[in-house]
Amino acid sequence: SITRNEEDYLKTMLNMILSGENVATNSLASRLNVAPPSVTSMVKKLMRKGLITYQKYGAISFTTSGEKIAISLTRKHRLWEVFLSQTLNFSWDEVHEVAEELEHVKSEKLMFSSKYYLSLIINIKFLYIRCTNYVTLYKDQDIHYFMIK
Repeated sequence: SITRNEEDYLKTMLNMILSGENVATNSLASRLNVAPPSVTSMVKKLMRKGLITYQKYGAISFTTSGEKIAISLTRKHRLWEVFLSQTLNFSWDEVHEVAEELEHVKSEKLMFSSKYYLSLIINIKFLYIRCTNYVTLYKDQDIHYFMIK
């Protein structure tokens, strides 16, 4: 099992990689605002769990499973941001902090339900904007989509 703190390290590493930064213990410590020895300790834990690879004084990189977890967390975070903004009318200034909490939720049912609900809301808003054509509702793979003909 992976802790929330470990998830935060993995997500931060992915953000650094996506922004073109080299992921090393000092840069990770700076990004997370923690002491380098704390990063070294966490790096060892993540290595034991098979989530990253690291050689002393070298770059830190993901294993396949570590990268999958980091990408999944980032997707959840973004989904929650959109859900909070589009469905619950949170402002963009508010969504990040709340999404940081919600991204760690482990319920697959909740994630599926929120994705399903959000896809319906987005499609309904899209149709509302483009209501010049008539609309049909059809079923595909147990998910309802609104399509414009």
